[in-house]
Amino acid sequence: MDFMAVDLAGATGGLLCIWNPEVFQLVDCCSNKNFIILSGTIYNSFECVILNIYGPNDMGGRKVVWDSLARLNLRDWAPTPFRFLNAWTLHPKFRSFVENTWLEANVVGWAGFKCLQKLKILKLALKQWAKEVFGDVEHKLNQVEEEIHALDIRAEERPLSMVKQARRREPKGVAWKLSKMVEWAWIQKSRIKWSTQGDRNTKFFHIMDSSRRVRNSLCSIAVNGTVKEDRVEVRAAVQQHFINQFTEPWRNRPRLSGPFVSIEDREAVELLEAEFSENKIVAAVNSCEGNKAPGPDRFNLMMFKKC
Repeated sequence: MDFMAVDLAGATGGLLCIWNPEVFQLVDCCSNKNFIILSGTIYNSFECVILNIYGPNDMGGRKVVWDSLARLNLRDWAPTPFRFLNAWTLHPKFRSFVENTWLEANVVGWAGFKCLQKLKILKLALKQWAKEVFGDVEHKLNQVEEEIHALDIRAEERPLSMVKQARRREPKGVAWKLSKMVEWAWIQKSRIKWSTQGDRNTKFFHIMDSSRRVRNSLCSIAVNGTVKEDRVEVRAAVQQHFINQFTEPWRNRPRLSGPFVSIEDREAVELLEAEFSENKIVAAVNSCEGNKAPGPDRFNLMMFKKC
């Protein structure tokens, strides 16, 4: 079971939503001290929004809550950021898809610009591939497990022929691969480094991911003592915050001057100026942990190691 909770304030308040991930698939969520909003699909087909409200007793406070809900549009807070899932690399067609997409992307320019533009093209292509080819792995796993269960019941009722016994082994192999994909996905989503786990424990990862989603949800923001809950105002305040952080207020940059000691050792100079070989670059990438240091393009090192 998955859940999302809002802590109580003193002896009042507190909200809790619990759902079965096999029935309700969460897509987006939003919460504050007065409500929890869950957006998703039921059985991967029916889109819906679930709202859990704790309204104040006074009329003024209740009006503030309803006004904030009336202004809220859960689906338009911001574009959903791209995130590379390590479980994609377990798909048999992943590497060939990435290679073909990279080779088919025709970009003209210098090397750094070409790499940047190709990564953008690959990001869009992977989003579409994940939806159409990789699909909902948990739903596929449930279907395969139901097929295995039906074959097991049939085997108990009467002996199976050699053809049906071979057919019985196939879905078990598929189920193992899908189970591994689900496990990898939830380990990454929960951001728990648990390389020594002995068995699959996706329930734990579901809980950790849900709790992290609650902590990271941003439905309101305080700016100079004023709380802003309107999505347009929140997005503008966040954007302005980062503009202020990365804007350089002064133009006259300091310069280095004075005597500098030159490197006299010729071998050291040649080593510093030597070009990087492809083997050294590959070795450096392979020595890194796959989940570490995703860049602004959201590709982690696992993607580069596998491709």
